[in-house]
Amino acid sequence: MIIDIRITGPAADEDLNSLHRWLRDEPSIRQNALIKLTYQDGPQGTLGPVLDTVQLVLNDGLQIAAVLLAYRTWRDTRPPAPNTLNLMLLPGPSAGA
Repeated sequence: MIIDIRITGPAADEDLNSLHRWLRDEPSIRQNALIKLTYQDGPQGTLGPVLDTVQLVLNDGLQIAAVLLAYRTWRDTRPPAPNTLNLMLLPGPSAGA
């Protein structure tokens, strides 16, 4: 299973990088998922790609609860922000494949 986490708003890049580091530091997630940042082409006139999502490829669907708990714990450490979180679950290969 693949989880794409997209954060939009004024501090989206900072929040995505922070969440990425937080998830990599969580042993139960790090051991059972591939965690990476994804990029997309920037708007016309920008140089290079822009940060798009934190993507996790999970060993099994049971890890979703661990990801949600880690996200909640991370969110509690952050100041309130006018950012929006979008979570997309996609069927896909497991991290062990």
